[in-house]
Amino acid sequence: MKRIIYLVVLVSTIQVGCFEDRSIVPSSPETRSTQIRINEVVYTGSDQLNEFGKVSDWVELHIEYAPESTSPIDSVFISDDPQTPKKFGFAGDVLFGSDHLIIWCDDMDTIANQIHTNFKLSASGEEIVLSVLTDSSMKQTDSFAYPTDQEPGLSYGRIPNATGNWMITLSPTPGSSNQ
Repeated sequence: MKRIIYLVVLVSTIQVGCFEDRSIVPSSPETRSTQIRINEVVYTGSDQLNEFGKVSDWVELHIEYAPESTSPIDSVFISDDPQTPKKFGFAGDVLFGSDHLIIWCDDMDTIANQIHTNFKLSASGEEIVLSVLTDSSMKQTDSFAYPTDQEPGLSYGRIPNATGNWMITLSPTPGSSNQ
C-alpha cells in the first residue's frame, strides 16, 4: 500500500511541476498602441471640396490601429502652433474604422460629417503638431514643419505611408495611400 501511495504522490508531483513551469506559460502580450502620424498635407491651391462644397487646406492622418491596444486614445489634438498643441481637438473614437482621416484646416471649428479645425494653414510655412491624450497623459506623436514652396495642386506626403520621407507628390491622394 505504501508503494502505491508513493507512486501516486510522485506522479502528482511530476504533473504539478510541469504545469508550474513558467517556460510553458504564454508570456503577457506586449504593450500595443494605435499609431497616428501626419501623412499628407495640402496648404496651397487644393482642389478638394469639403462637405460644404468649399475648397480648403487639409491634413491627412495615417492610423495604424492596434485592436488589442492597451492605451486607448481619449482625444486627438492638432495645431499649427507648437506652443499651443491643444488648439483643436476631437474624441479618439473618431479614428477607428479607417486608416486615413482627412482633417480640413478651414477655420470652421466644427465636427459635422467631417472634421474642420479652428485654424487655417499658412502658405508662408509653419509647423503642424499632432498630439494624443491617453490615460490622462498628453504626448506629441508627430509634427511637420512645411516649407513655403508648395505649388498649387501638389501635396507633401510621406512615401511610404506614415514612415517614409516627406516628398512633393504630383497628385494629392486624400484618404488613400500616397504615390
